[in-house]
Amino acid sequence: MGIKEACVRFLEYCELDKNLTLRTVRMYSYYIRFFRDWLLKQKGRDDYSVLEITDEDIRQFRLYISHHFLRAGHIYKLKTGFTPCGEVFTPWYPC
Repeated sequence: MGIKEACVRFLEYCELDKNLTLRTVRMYSYYIRFFRDWLLKQKGRDDYSVLEITDEDIRQFRLYISHHFLRAGHIYKLKTGFTPCGEVFTPWYPC
């Protein structure tokens, strides 16, 4: 499954199965799109299989955030989430 389809399915899961508020789903959408767009730009592709996402991709994304956003004061808090493979990683949320 491509990352674009996986993002849509995850957001639908959050809304329908987890019964999260629309505001929460909207914020998840923002952050997921940010990661998706960053990943697709890094890989130079139109879509990318979620099974191809590696720990190194997540690490590079976290470094990107750390260097470009955390130090600028836009984002300062990290919380846990999950990867498409079910492993824990740390997405970011704005203050």
